[in-house]
Amino acid sequence: MSRPRPLGRVEEEGLGLDVCSAGELELAVTTGFPADRLLFHGNAKSPQDLETALRLGVGRIVIDTPAEIARIAAAVGAGGHQKVMVRVTPGISANGHRKVRTGSDDQKFGLSLRDGHAQHAIARILDQPQLELTGIHCHLGSQITDVKPYLDGVLVQPRGPAAGGRRARRPGPDPGAQGDPGGPQGAGRRSGGPTPATNQVPPNQVPTRPVPSELLTGTVPDQPVPRVGPPGRSRGGAMVRGTGGVLPEGLAEAIRGTAGDIAAVLRAAPGANGAQGHGAGLSVPRSAWTLGEAAAHLAQANALMADLAAGRERPYGDGSPGGLAEANELALAAFAEREPGALAEMITAQAEAFLASVEERDPDGLLSAPLGAMRPAVLGSYLLTHMLGHGYDLALAVGRPHMLDARRVDLTLPFMIEAMPRVTDPAAVAGLTARFAVRLRSGPSFGVVVTDGEVEVTHEPPARPDCTILTEPVAFLLLGLGRVDPWPVIARGKALGWGRKPWLAPRFPRLFRAP
Repeated sequence: MSRPRPLGRVEEEGLGLDVCSAGELELAVTTGFPADRLLFHGNAKSPQDLETALRLGVGRIVIDTPAEIARIAAAVGAGGHQKVMVRVTPGISANGHRKVRTGSDDQKFGLSLRDGHAQHAIARILDQPQLELTGIHCHLGSQITDVKPYLDGVLVQPRGPAAGGRRARRPGPDPGAQGDPGGPQGAGRRSGGPTPATNQVPPNQVPTRPVPSELLTGTVPDQPVPRVGPPGRSRGGAMVRGTGGVLPEGLAEAIRGTAGDIAAVLRAAPGANGAQGHGAGLSVPRSAWTLGEAAAHLAQANALMADLAAGRERPYGDGSPGGLAEANELALAAFAEREPGALAEMITAQAEAFLASVEERDPDGLLSAPLGAMRPAVLGSYLLTHMLGHGYDLALAVGRPHMLDARRVDLTLPFMIEAMPRVTDPAAVAGLTARFAVRLRSGPSFGVVVTDGEVEVTHEPPARPDCTILTEPVAFLLLGLGRVDPWPVIARGKALGWGRKPWLAPRFPRLFRAP
């Protein structure tokens, strides 16, 4: 194929080339334009687009949303390498129609410098072994006829290390070495019209002010950041195994295994990874969500947990089951990915990010969480509980075996015991006074004491319970998460109740609202 004249001129001038679709990428490469000088951007990259970019060896991929960090890292693989940039909204309003001013803070594209989203993404990228951050990208608008927006854009571009902060823990080129203050110039169309921006700036007037140290300067804030990579990887000469005394024995393996099992379920869905079918639209039993929506929620939740484990505050609802449900819907509406294969990669990547970050926590310290402050071990139990509940839903939707077993359920108890008083249904416990002993078959036990509507959960059963409940572990978790009804479980012998008030046993699961 002969090369279009504009592409030949771009290459002759030693310039790079922006492409924003797999089609443009294929066209540029097949006409002979050097792939390493291509910059692939766009706010709706599909898994197939990313696969094409990696296959063709594109020079840089521009990250437009936080979700793309894990997706690209997972697609590159543990032993791979890919240069990336971050698209930011620099808070610059260029001239022209307001519909094509894409550099202002009110834009839905890119990551804002003002509210910290860009800095947050940068910190996460800097600690991804597969990704090399080369700089930042912004798009100021279209039909720009004044040079000032470009000059303002240059002022937010990195120009080498600045003082302060902590150097990125991964060696390599200065991640603040490159910048792209993009936006096409307008052309004067009539006499007296605006003058194009070209050639209006003498070379000695190009600004060279360094970007502040908290942005892209080869430093990151002095706080831990998530890392995505395989288990047993090296960190500063020490091997990371996913335990380290912060999480109880077996919890890291359960989190990692559950995430892998969920990913296998999603990859088996019709339509995953470009296969024929519409798995994302499958109905999820006992839920208003489709499979794609449930998987997207799970990917978002894992990312939230990874951030919380890293010590980053992420307000999410008001701590009540209703507030969490509202926050879930708002977050889901702002997140477009529904393809099962891509979400599978995100779920596993963010589980690994959680495990890497939680090991840097003080075991006795408290971390913020949607249901209130928790110790790291309880937060890990929360993550496992959440994945098991939604993983069960996804497996039912696809028609695959679920991933719940007695060992994994035992590891959910630290969270369940701590969360139960926080998710009590006020109407269900109103006026109730009762003492429950709950025992998991061949497993642990705990107590629940209700005194005139006030609920206390203890790690040991009460001395004289009104009702003792013996339940099969998987049935216990499904009852607690509202996935099954009590009477069918009792009818199958998977839950038994006895004592002075055995009739309280079927009532027990309804005392709580599933978080």
